[in-house]
Amino acid sequence: MTYTESDIQKAVAAHYRVNEEKYKYAFFSVVGGSVRVSPHIGKRMKEHGVRAGVHDLIFLMDGGKSFFIELKTKKGTLSQEQKDFHALIKSFGFESHTVKAETPGDAIATINGILWGGETGHIVIEAMSPRTLKGELK
Repeated sequence: MTYTESDIQKAVAAHYRVNEEKYKYAFFSVVGGSVRVSPHIGKRMKEHGVRAGVHDLIFLMDGGKSFFIELKTKKGTLSQEQKDFHALIKSFGFESHTVKAETPGDAIATINGILWGGETGHIVIEAMSPRTLKGELK
């Protein structure tokens, strides 16, 4: 099965949502370029602070650490707006990561390594078996 960036993000979000309380972190996504809206709604979103280039997922960890994660398929590339925003937050000392993955499981393993310093097994994919992943994406 070939996964789109949207497929991967939905499965990743479902996985981390289930494990938030257990592993003491919060994460969220800011609606941006991945959601198509009318020009009127787009204008209102921009007026309210939505901007191009913001990461797909933001993790706030127990102890005050934060991580900004951009998800891409293996062939996906960053837009210029993403490159600029990622460079901006790095200049402030925040961690900015681009995760390229073929499957949701690949993305989760990589993100676990980022969040817990290489301990990719720290969170067991307890809620997201391969069968669940396929069902989650329908």
